[in-house]
Amino acid sequence: MKIGLAVFVLCAALIAYFGFYGLYGSHGMVRWVNLSDELALARAELRTIEGERMALERRVNQMKDASLDPDLLDEQARLTLGLSQQHELILPRPSKAASPTP
Repeated sequence: MKIGLAVFVLCAALIAYFGFYGLYGSHGMVRWVNLSDELALARAELRTIEGERMALERRVNQMKDASLDPDLLDEQARLTLGLSQQHELILPRPSKAASPTP
């Protein structure tokens, strides 16, 4: 009778140990759920970055010699170099840092 009880207690302890480890251990279900959430966030960030990359690739392709868009070139020159035509009027906008606060 005592041997049967000892075997039962030992089996119950092993089941409890492996059950707890299966839920909360380093490879358990809780860790798996956390990793699944992290994977979903990483995939969403990847989609965002891929979209930005595709937009940059389109702009780069527009600047190549074969498909050079004169309007895009003009826009980039104006933004980068601060160039303008003689007949154009440039109205500077005050920066937000320089504007008075009420």
